[in-house]
Amino acid sequence: MLFIRQGIEHAPFVKRESIGGFIMEFVKKGNSFVYEVDGQLLGEITYAFVKDNVIDVNHTYVSETLRGQGIAKKLVDTVVAYAKEEQLKIIPTCPYVVALFEKDDVYQEIMFKQ
Repeated sequence: MLFIRQGIEHAPFVKRESIGGFIMEFVKKGNSFVYEVDGQLLGEITYAFVKDNVIDVNHTYVSETLRGQGIAKKLVDTVVAYAKEEQLKIIPTCPYVVALFEKDDVYQEIMFKQ
């Protein structure tokens, strides 16, 4: 995982991932990370702040042309890496994210526990 701050402090986060030898960039836009090619949205994960240090990861989208290639998991891992870097906890409400968090114990440390 590689987060890059684009030039100046408070610039957007960009995470680069290699999938099948192809480099994808997941760019933070507002309360989401997106994967776009030529202005077309191909992947997205969104979140909302519910407390100062807690985010609700509420939606994941991957274009039909890219489904089944692990991109949704890469999007989840991107928002998890961002949350760790920003010292945030996650409440998963997107069904895909809920299932992933329940399936893999690696996400337990980042999950918000009331």
